[in-house]
Amino acid sequence: MDQRLFGVLDRALDRLQLLRNLGAWPPLFEEGVSRCHENEILTCTCNPLIFAGRLPPVAPGQPSVQTAVNKLLYQTLAMIALVFGEDARAADSLTTSRATRDTKAPSDAPAKAAPLPSDWTGFYVGAHAGVSSGYSAWSATQPGGAGLSGSLNFFTPYDVFNGHGSHFAGVSGGYNYALPSRLVAGLEADVSFPGFLGASQSFSSAVIGSANYEDTVNMFGSVRGRIGYDANPWLYYATGGLAWTYDKFTRTQFGAGPVFGAPAGTVETSFAGRVGWTVGAGVEAPIVPGWTAKIEYLYSQFGTSAVTFPLGGQKFESDLSMHQVRLGLNYKLGDQLKPD
Repeated sequence: MDQRLFGVLDRALDRLQLLRNLGAWPPLFEEGVSRCHENEILTCTCNPLIFAGRLPPVAPGQPSVQTAVNKLLYQTLAMIALVFGEDARAADSLTTSRATRDTKAPSDAPAKAAPLPSDWTGFYVGAHAGVSSGYSAWSATQPGGAGLSGSLNFFTPYDVFNGHGSHFAGVSGGYNYALPSRLVAGLEADVSFPGFLGASQSFSSAVIGSANYEDTVNMFGSVRGRIGYDANPWLYYATGGLAWTYDKFTRTQFGAGPVFGAPAGTVETSFAGRVGWTVGAGVEAPIVPGWTAKIEYLYSQFGTSAVTFPLGGQKFESDLSMHQVRLGLNYKLGDQLKPD
């Protein structure tokens, strides 16, 4: 602080010297300055010409030289105080600015919401919906003739007039167990009911005449294991296991055969199940406490199923493969009993 004071005094004296050189003030005194002493501020030596009597005498009514010197000294000290005050205010402002910059104010921004905890262990129930497609290759015998064969495409676009299509909906339930390694193992069972998942194909022969064969999946489901990794909040998993369907097979006679066949208009129906396997993958994540949503893909392959139509004198064998894409919503049982 003392060094800065002496610097301010030096600048003030320099300004006064400039005013003297310009003739703005009379040469009433000469300055002598002692610097770098902590106990000295300013030493002024009056002009010896004044006291030697070389200046003209002061007229009556005019201020004396001593009075002028004192006035000038007071003005100088006032100027020094003004300059020092401005420098002090600038220094204080700089110090305050640095302190404000170095001190971080507490943030008023709201803290980000923590992700929902991914506690996967426990039983759950759920519902799902999706779309499916399928393919089936069939073969049929006929009395006294060569076998017949064909294929069916089970995909049907949605029909807004009758609500039919290859869409489906169903329910599911299962159990998950979360391991310390963040692996999640589980078991799930589901059953689905399609809007319309089926196809038909017409055929004819000289032995039995013309007829139509139809295969419709009434329901299907699976019992699968699941193994996944908890990436919090996302659960990425693979799944696979047993798959099944319950189908309705229909044979309709269009025209009687010349050798053997049912009368025209005859309709025969048979029901049979299929058993096979399924594999797939999916991703699941919590959306609100106790609830999770998932998207899943499954591929299913079923073995051969055989049905016989006595009136038509034919036996049909067919296989089936299916693709499914489904969206699901699961509710974890027991979460409502946990304290908040």
